[in-house]
Amino acid sequence: MDERYRIDALLGAGGMGTVYKATSLASGESVALKTMLPRLAVKTAARARFQREAQAILRMDHDNFVKVLDYGEMPPHTPYLVMEFLEGAVLRDVMESDDPLTSLRAVEIVQGVLKGLAHAHARGVVHRDIKPENVFMVAQADGPGLPKLLDLGLAKFVSTDDSSTPYKLTMRGAVFGTPAYMAPEQALGEEVDGRADLYATTVMLFELLTGRRPFYARDSPALLVMHTRREPPKLVDYAPFLVAYPRLQEVVSRGLAKLPMMRFPSADAYLEALEEVVLEIAGSNANMRSAPRHHTATATAMARADAGGPSTPQPSHADEETQTLTGIRAKPSASVPPGDRPLATSLRSPVIVVVLLAVLIALMVAGLLLAT
Repeated sequence: MDERYRIDALLGAGGMGTVYKATSLASGESVALKTMLPRLAVKTAARARFQREAQAILRMDHDNFVKVLDYGEMPPHTPYLVMEFLEGAVLRDVMESDDPLTSLRAVEIVQGVLKGLAHAHARGVVHRDIKPENVFMVAQADGPGLPKLLDLGLAKFVSTDDSSTPYKLTMRGAVFGTPAYMAPEQALGEEVDGRADLYATTVMLFELLTGRRPFYARDSPALLVMHTRREPPKLVDYAPFLVAYPRLQEVVSRGLAKLPMMRFPSADAYLEALEEVVLEIAGSNANMRSAPRHHTATATAMARADAGGPSTPQPSHADEETQTLTGIRAKPSASVPPGDRPLATSLRSPVIVVVLLAVLIALMVAGLLLAT
């Protein structure tokens, strides 16, 4: 690495790897260098996860996706990724800043995310972990910021040309993703396609517009049950001024549909609907209103009906419900080496949900289904 890159500063570290700001000695440009933790590099499934992220990002060539510049291994057999260095802030930090977003800006951000997803889905890649922490708002001198999608560590290949991947991350009955943004079929460990990403994107849009997510619960299993069984609240329940935008309300309701077939069939179709929303907002004076500030740690009202008592503080984004989880509720398929359990890849304090917790999720969901 000393012959190709100079490490300049530590940007972040987590359970899967470390990210540095570095300089390419060939070009002199700043880059982001992501290395896998050496203790994980010896684990077959963990290495496959890292390689999978590299393969997924290498398929991307779009302004709304972070670009990979290099990929390889450094002694002793430690994989690394070199990506473009981005200046700006993750969307979560933007949402929690003192500068509230207008409804129009919230929609524009989601349009950028959907453009990136349309590109990914066309190349057979499902992200499976769309959330504000995985959207980077790149600073622009002549604009409000360009959203770029990050972290394809949980990506799923749905095309037929992924035979080069030695181990498939997807396992029958496994739950991958972030509970707060997880589509119902994803929460149940079922097969997912791009429509799961569209559901997560709609959860994010709901949060951008209202300052809170559709569902909150005290633990991940209860939250996943809510995604699968509970009807989401309406936008106007938390942001009454959005009553001025009936088309926006329709779009969000469709995006949060429990059944994939009831959602938008593609990111492109979703984008077409949002174009109508942009015209709706532009023609209304209500866009002068801003979305509520996203200080989730001080907001109230978390699953009051479920608790049967007073409301409790709404969890902040640092709590477990917003973290990437990897839980297994069934035996892995033959394509995954025995003993190699998938690992969380988020660099923001990832949560690894063990088998017992995942089984609990399955039992809770099964109980609800039997009751009906």
